[in-house]
Amino acid sequence: MVHNGSTLFSGDAGSAESNIRKWMLDSDIVEAVIQLPTDEFFNTGIYTYLWVLNKNKQPVCKDKVMLINASEKFKPLKKSKGSKRKEVDESSRLEIVETLTEYQNNDYARVFDKEFFYFNKQAIMLTNVDEHGNSFEMKLKEGKKSEKLTPTKLTNGERELTEFLITAFDSTQYESLSDTFAQDIKPFVASLDYKEQPLVITTVTAQYWYDAGQETLIKGIKIYSR
Repeated sequence: MVHNGSTLFSGDAGSAESNIRKWMLDSDIVEAVIQLPTDEFFNTGIYTYLWVLNKNKQPVCKDKVMLINASEKFKPLKKSKGSKRKEVDESSRLEIVETLTEYQNNDYARVFDKEFFYFNKQAIMLTNVDEHGNSFEMKLKEGKKSEKLTPTKLTNGERELTEFLITAFDSTQYESLSDTFAQDIKPFVASLDYKEQPLVITTVTAQYWYDAGQETLIKGIKIYSR
């Protein structure tokens, strides 16, 4: 069967076109799809495709589909005939038939399990409610629909931290800091395996870290006990 590309690509998952393709794969009647050269027909220059359908597949072809890229298997015509400028000459036709008969991978053909062509559409619903059931809108003033967020500056003694360039931690770079800050951070630097542990920023009142599972920045309030 000769088709244009719409038979392969038209229709979203779950549509009529998609369900027809799925039925053909479920029935295991698609043996191969062959892409032909452009400018092969008199009234169009588009790519065309041969669907090879077989209700009695050989055992080696069961639950398989072969894709053959024969777009370069042609001989140019000496004189164009309308839109037809190329033809699949006899030697190319014999080569394509031989590839289909052997049903093995080569430099322009591949054999796939039929499940390779299945596609499931998944819908993801995003909400503005966090894990505690609180929404961002609850924090807005009446009548406002958005709020401009400003960066939080982290301070420790005399040093103000506004930017972070995280590569590897080197304790020698902290020698120039104030004695108090240097003494606080050296034990952390000495024990940190930055490839294994998440980075946690600690301030006087809270800790901040990135939760990869939730893909968000987490703020943890420090609780002191006697």
